Amino acid sequence: MPLESTNLFNALREKFPPEVVKQRPGKGGQKLDYIAIDATLNRLNDVLGIDWSTELLQLEVYPKEAGSWSVVIAIKLTALGKEAVGVGAGEDNDPDNAVKTALAEAIKKAGHQFGIGLELWDEAWREEIAASRGSVTVNINSEATGQLRRSRAR
Repeated sequence: MPLESTNLFNALREKFPPEVVKQRPGKGGQKLDYIAIDATLNRLNDVLGIDWSTELLQLEVYPKEAGSWSVVIAIKLTALGKEAVGVGAGEDNDPDNAVKTALAEAIKKAGHQFGIGLELWDEAWREEIAASRGSVTVNINSEATGQLRRSRAR
């Protein structure tokens, strides 16, 4: 990879500041960290300018019970001579919101292949974020046991 591309790739991979990391409720009362779509799009725009693009590969919209809509979107993100595919799903009573959610997830998933937001899978970094919030986090044990362990941020 040429030096300029390497520098751009490294800039895409930079960790987001703690204030950009948001939380949402997860299963079993867990709080899950995530980076919103605007942070991902801003990172792409700030680092690459107009030298990136997405292409819609698949869009499926399914009506569900009680007026709900389920959407699956697959996109291809192209930048730095590389292509990455991301798939996202969304469900909402408003089909527009379901599409927006699915598209945002697809872009973020493709962005992960460029290193954007990968720190969310780094246990030590999640501990730092939890400590900055003064909260308790639930992390997957890195051993193959798959057991959960609780750690209290100090």
